[in-house]
Amino acid sequence: MGIKKADTTTMTIRGAIDKLKKGTLNLEHRIQRRNAWTEEQGQLLISSILENIKIPGIVVVEENGVRYALDGKQRITKTTGFFENKFPLSDNVDYFEDIDFEELESEESITLQDIIGKRYEELPQAVKNKIQKFEFKVDVYKDLTNEQTKKLYKRYNGGTALTKVQLLHCDSDFMNDVIQQFGSQPFFKDVVNITDKMKNNFIDENVIKQSMLLIHYQGDTGVEDNDLKSFVAEMEEIQDTTDYKELISTMKEITEYMNKALTEPLKNMRRAHVPIIVYVAYRAVKQGISPENFGEWVRKFLDENTGRKADSEYKDLSGQGASKKSNIKKRIDIALNDYWNTIETTEETETQNSNEEENNIPQNNEPIKDTTLAASGQGDLS
Repeated sequence: MGIKKADTTTMTIRGAIDKLKKGTLNLEHRIQRRNAWTEEQGQLLISSILENIKIPGIVVVEENGVRYALDGKQRITKTTGFFENKFPLSDNVDYFEDIDFEELESEESITLQDIIGKRYEELPQAVKNKIQKFEFKVDVYKDLTNEQTKKLYKRYNGGTALTKVQLLHCDSDFMNDVIQQFGSQPFFKDVVNITDKMKNNFIDENVIKQSMLLIHYQGDTGVEDNDLKSFVAEMEEIQDTTDYKELISTMKEITEYMNKALTEPLKNMRRAHVPIIVYVAYRAVKQGISPENFGEWVRKFLDENTGRKADSEYKDLSGQGASKKSNIKKRIDIALNDYWNTIETTEETETQNSNEEENNIPQNNEPIKDTTLAASGQGDLS
């Protein structure tokens, strides 16, 4: 069955707000990109409405009674945001030089000074009326398969080129919900050093997929774009199998482990290091190493092998080409060797301390006597 448009309709800004509140319009389809327009782009959009410049329409796909915006998310976000006084019009007069004030049907004279730099609630009523009357053209598609929806999304967003990471987010729609759940956990959300701008482009999700990829292939793989693309395609094929469910369960266990191991942001925990650290954590969980000991190792390892002052083979391999299979395997080997050496020393020290404590425990449950007090006669409480 081919892709067929089901309907063409219109929607005002107020109508969009009402539908968003009711849940019949949704801007967060699982394949939708995150990045939002800047305030300046929003200001230009509103000025275009006031200047009668044609605004591109909205494309939605209807699923289970809800219309999801595939194209036009940013236009809806910014127009409704302005309507709700979230940002002012620009104070740049050039933005509004082609407004026809005579068409505003106002009994009072309106000038540029009445609108520049103003929020919606501050505008003259005639200007508000013009904004209220604006209508988006809405193209509605129904009864599409997942593949058709993704194809439609890619086609309509061709004007603003999608990055490889954004395309991967689109192709991995079946697993995006669980990936986002991992990303909301303290380790990935707070400890890993990924900026908001990078998150807007799904770099945080990519790091999680790289980590899962290493676990799935036991470290015998690269984490380049093509590796991730093949991984996502394979996961889509097996998403209903025990193998896929076990991978998700394992990743959940490791994420919870990392939440306990590291609780403070680490400036050296950059995206190139995360899959390596997570894979070593996977091995640590299998060995029953405490999160506290593992966290101490992570901080030590990153301090010694990353940053400007570090001088190590691991650091050299973490630069250009860090995602290649050969570099990934070498970095894993270096990290694991360092980990085992550190953990062995830590475990031996803890065992020795434990044995020393056991040797000081009195036998037959007899109370420990304070010889200092006993000698002075102060230890007798009878």
